[in-house]
Amino acid sequence: SIKAVQIAARLNDAGKSINVKDILSFQTIANVCANVDFDSHIRKYDQQTISGDMGITPIQGWFLAQKFCHPNHYHQSVLLQFKSSVDLLIMEKALTDLVSHHDGLRLNFDDEKQLFYYNNDLLNQPLQFDQIDLTNIPESEKARFIEEKGYALKGFFDIYKGPMIKAAWFKDDLARGDENRYKLLLILHH
Repeated sequence: SIKAVQIAARLNDAGKSINVKDILSFQTIANVCANVDFDSHIRKYDQQTISGDMGITPIQGWFLAQKFCHPNHYHQSVLLQFKSSVDLLIMEKALTDLVSHHDGLRLNFDDEKQLFYYNNDLLNQPLQFDQIDLTNIPESEKARFIEEKGYALKGFFDIYKGPMIKAAWFKDDLARGDENRYKLLLILHH
C-alpha cells in the first residue's frame, strides 16, 4: 500500500489523478491506467475575484445588437417553494456569497467603452433581498400580489451599475399547507 501511495503522489505531481484505493482495487496496470484521470489538471480554476474589462461574448453581442428599448428588462426568474422557514440572515449571506463567488453576477455594461466589466464595487454593497409578508393579503389576491412584486423587482435592474440578481422572500403564516407558506423569488438578468 505504500507503493500505491507513492504511485498516486507521482501521478498527481504529473497532473494526473487516481485514488490509492483504485490502485489497490485494480489488479493490472492496464486496469489502473484505464481509471487514471488524465485531465484533472485542466479542471483547476482560479478562484480569485476577477476584475477589469471583459470582451463581449457572442450572446452578449447578440443582446446588444437587439438594441432593446429597455435592456434592463431581460431576465429569467424562478419562484421556489419551501416546506419550512429558513434563517433569513443565512439566506441573505448565501446570496451575497453567490454574488461574490460568481463573477458574472457582477458584470455591468460600460456604454462608453461598449464592453462589459466586473463591477467589484458590488462586493461592498448588500444584495437587495426583500422580505414580504403575505399574511394580510386576501387569499384571492396573493398570486397577483407576488406577480406584481416580481415585476417591481425586475424594474430595478441596472445593467450599467447594479448586480445581476435580485431576490425576495415571501412568507404567509395563514397559508394552507406548508408548501405554500414560504417562497423565494430569484431573478437574474441574462
